[in-house]
Amino acid sequence: MKEIPSYSLGGEEVGKMKLPQEVFEIKPNQGALYAYLKAYSYNQGQGTSATKGRSQLKGGGAKPWRQKGTGRARAGSSNSPLWVGGGRVFGPSPHPRHREIPKKVKRLALKSALSSLAQRDAVLGLEEIKVESPKTKVFASLLGKLGLKGKRCLLLVVSADRNLIYSTSNLPGLKLKRARDTNAYEVLNSDFLILTQEAVVALKEVLR
Repeated sequence: MKEIPSYSLGGEEVGKMKLPQEVFEIKPNQGALYAYLKAYSYNQGQGTSATKGRSQLKGGGAKPWRQKGTGRARAGSSNSPLWVGGGRVFGPSPHPRHREIPKKVKRLALKSALSSLAQRDAVLGLEEIKVESPKTKVFASLLGKLGLKGKRCLLLVVSADRNLIYSTSNLPGLKLKRARDTNAYEVLNSDFLILTQEAVVALKEVLR
């Protein structure tokens, strides 16, 4: 079972935290990661791209010129896709964007992402967080003492109250997330993962 250093909010090392093997010590599955990230990226699209076809454009009701005798090609409407400013053939239209991915693949992708960070020694523990009032400087000081300033850090907790949210929301690079709501993309998009013991237990329950 892998052990990681655990720190206090003051930045002092206070002990070790054990990580469950079945979550943080598997061989990363590249296929599951690729499948999940591809679906996740696709689902972020709004599906609102649209262009107008010839029937949606204004005008074009009258025949531009007579059928014969002008020396020009036949034309029935100025909205023809062949004309500049005409409608577009088979253009994009608004549609829902959602690609399903099996739960087993989601779980495997998340465990692969967590194990990948653990193998790089980029996972740190944090003792129980108690913030009595919104204080950004507490977490700014913590990141500075841990040498994480300027790094993309994901902080996983079991639950977040108003004080904790306000204390972390203004720090660039630090993202607060409930352990049960995190995903493989957020983990892989982070340089370091910081989590509490309660968050480790929650991840183990979700990924069992």
